[in-house]
Amino acid sequence: KIYHMTFSPPAEESILGKIGVASDGTEKKVKVKLSHFYANVAAVKNCYTDIAVEVDSTGKPSKVASVIDIAIKEACYRKA
Repeated sequence: KIYHMTFSPPAEESILGKIGVASDGTEKKVKVKLSHFYANVAAVKNCYTDIAVEVDSTGKPSKVASVIDIAIKEACYRKA
């Protein structure tokens, strides 16, 4: 099982002493990964302008899921 110390910590105290941070989970390494991710997205984003949909993911998960569901259905309707 994967735990997150803030969002999904282990319930048992005995597990706390056994877990640690993944070697690539440090703040510095995550910042490098994010930088590479954004550079790669920018490099290919224009290839998908005809099918891509930007979604505001800051809302409630159910609202975000609904927006995505509608976008998928609309894309399928356009193809039909």
